[in-house]
Amino acid sequence: MHLVFGVGSKELVNAALYALAQRAAAAAPTPANAPSAAVWAAKPYYDGYVEASSYFQTRLFAWRNADVPPEPSGDRPVIEMVTSPNNPDGTMREAQVTPSEHSYTVYDHVYFWPHFAPMTGPVTDHVSNRSVALFSLSKLTGHASTRIGWAVCRSAEVAALMRHFVLLNTLHVPRESQLRAAAALEHVVATKGQLLSYARSLMLSRWERLQACFKGSAGFELQALDPAAKDGFTEQEDYAPSPAYAWVKQLDGGDAAASLHAAGVVGRPGAAYGAGVDFVRLELLMREQTFGVMLEKLRRMHGHAA
Repeated sequence: MHLVFGVGSKELVNAALYALAQRAAAAAPTPANAPSAAVWAAKPYYDGYVEASSYFQTRLFAWRNADVPPEPSGDRPVIEMVTSPNNPDGTMREAQVTPSEHSYTVYDHVYFWPHFAPMTGPVTDHVSNRSVALFSLSKLTGHASTRIGWAVCRSAEVAALMRHFVLLNTLHVPRESQLRAAAALEHVVATKGQLLSYARSLMLSRWERLQACFKGSAGFELQALDPAAKDGFTEQEDYAPSPAYAWVKQLDGGDAAASLHAAGVVGRPGAAYGAGVDFVRLELLMREQTFGVMLEKLRRMHGHAA
């Protein structure tokens, strides 16, 4: 395995697309006229993938907006973005594109940490010579401004191409950021994951309160979570997921983001994630006092006592 570090996972998304598209172009029957790769993700998807696929206006790859997985071929290779746990709905996902010599996968695992999902096994076993797995310090310890992300690659060629992209884009990851990240990770190890245990307890508590708030609501529906699973972090048999976001549906088909905004709750519209206006994503990674204010407004909206 090879590690590639970047300025946050966002840079590594771009680097992975660049590297895998280069691999696809080199494998084309006529590399000089190789077709661009289609970048695809199942809906609802993280909106940053659309931006990353469109911003550079490169001939190497382009976003493919489709409800069903595109079929990879020599005329159109496919790079699938698999976010697991998913942003925005927290579901555990697997690749949907048909495996072939023309299909490539980016596994975005920035939320695959013990305080968001059960640790069901090594998360890099599925990484092949045509795939990359991405991680981020920001979702592990909360050090978002440190801007450290890392990619795990099995292919030395893919790793080298990703490092080349980082070199062209930002030259390298700042040493100060590396030292801060190392200090944070050393603390997690030295305290045997106390930070993660605390974060897990907090997220479970928030989901219990949130589910109680939406229970019986006639107007809105909170996403159903994946079943509890055996957890390798604490060796519990039945740890339930506690995602970073709430994915809320307005049952009458109305504008969910507008409805919640009218109640004083700001969320991101579902259209940003390839879903309809009847969905909205609510942030759950906030100070406890702020979460309490949001919960109180949601209770009032549902007609519950504060």
